Amino acid sequence: MQTSATRRIVLLLLAPMLLSLGLIGVGFGAAPPAHAGLCTTSPLDGTWYNSDSATQSITRTRVYCGDDTQTVCNGNICSTTYGVARYVQLWGKCYPTDCAWGSRKLTLRSDGWSTAFYDQGFATRTVWVRTESWYGRTYLRVSIWNDYRDSRTDKWTTDWFLR
Repeated sequence: MQTSATRRIVLLLLAPMLLSLGLIGVGFGAAPPAHAGLCTTSPLDGTWYNSDSATQSITRTRVYCGDDTQTVCNGNICSTTYGVARYVQLWGKCYPTDCAWGSRKLTLRSDGWSTAFYDQGFATRTVWVRTESWYGRTYLRVSIWNDYRDSRTDKWTTDWFLR
């Protein structure tokens, strides 16, 4: 029967080899680093509702900051990059309830727009979002390039949202 002191010595001797093989992580299972403060507040953040209550398009949009942790492995060696990113989540008009399109990571562009890409099988959609102020109110403008794979004509749609 091994004593706890013997187990500690064995672990200390094996740790460098296990770490190099990627079988244990630094801290021996410690939690990943905290990201408090890494996600800055954006005017895009929040849940937005289409200003046209009778829309047949996108009914709701949510923009939020979320986890963007990525692990890449090469054989037995893995490295993890911890990070955060901004995401967009859309809901389209469906019956009896709205259809969730899911969340996609936003890419911030230098012109003030943020973009995301959806592949829905029958169509690919590039979503463009940004805030605009009109008459003292802040709107979220959502423009979507709809690239249909069938015989429908590709088109742009634009909807305006309020919180």
